[in-house]
Amino acid sequence: MKKGLTVTIVLLIVAAVLAIVGFVGKGDVQKKLDEANKNLEVEKTGFQSKLDDLTGQVGTLTGDLEAAKASLSGAETARTELQTKADELTAQIGTLTTDLETAKAAQSGAEAAGTELQAKVDELTAQIGTLTADLETAKAAQSAAEAAKAELQTKVDELTAQVGTLTADLEAAKGQALLVTPPAIKHGLGMVTSVGSLADATAEKAGAAQVNTTVCSLVLDAEGKIQSVTWDVQQTKIQFSLEGKPVEVPEGLKTKLEKGPEYGMAKASPIGKEWNEQIEAFGAWVIGKTVDEVLGMPVYERDASHPAVPDVEDLKASVTINVGDYLAALQKAAANAK
Repeated sequence: MKKGLTVTIVLLIVAAVLAIVGFVGKGDVQKKLDEANKNLEVEKTGFQSKLDDLTGQVGTLTGDLEAAKASLSGAETARTELQTKADELTAQIGTLTTDLETAKAAQSGAEAAGTELQAKVDELTAQIGTLTADLETAKAAQSAAEAAKAELQTKVDELTAQVGTLTADLEAAKGQALLVTPPAIKHGLGMVTSVGSLADATAEKAGAAQVNTTVCSLVLDAEGKIQSVTWDVQQTKIQFSLEGKPVEVPEGLKTKLEKGPEYGMAKASPIGKEWNEQIEAFGAWVIGKTVDEVLGMPVYERDASHPAVPDVEDLKASVTINVGDYLAALQKAAANAK
């Protein structure tokens, strides 16, 4: 581009010269034109030399550019490789960070486990201390027990010697009879039978007859006082029809004592006590008394079914049953006592 610009300028200069000195002769013009061409050739040669220099520089720069491009491509490749390595290192750092956190957590767990183990060690140490103290106490107790054993052995030896002495005395006393008078204890049994109730048979309801048998077992001591007493009652009830035939004959008969709470008197009792409870209280009251004292106890008639209820202050809260047949059976048992 620079070369073409120079030629254009030269031509313009030549044209201007020709225009100004047009009146000059053709020879001068030709001469000058030749000189101009000569100068132009010189300048062309110089320009060509400069152009060649510039072309060489451009070639050099082009080589440098290609080298730079190749270097840049290598740099890009290296950068890519470095980026890959950086990514790998970043991933490794992440893995290492995770491992570090895991290790920290494991360390924390290990520290907690260590603390727990230390607590257990402390607890076992305390237990060992306690066991050691207990062992010392046991040793002391064993020592005391051995001392007591030795003392007991001494006493056993002494008692053994005494037994030997008593045995000798017993052998010496053989042949002598010791008369011992046994206590005069009497036992008697009394029984009273009475008609408990009667009911005629009707077309709607069976008739019934009930027989009560009261039994008294009595034990008297040498002074004639009651040592023990037991009362029981057998109530035998038979139902019959208008034709006089038995109805619903019971297969088994239980006494009042055998029935116990099943007798069912507590709900009708003014003191809420069952028959077996009241007869037990009455039996406890007569212990230590003579039969005559019991037979002479005051009684009162509560109603037609209870003509002989104990009128004793100590029995008002425990006995409200009719005791007439019990006293009669007691009198018979005393009469039969042997």
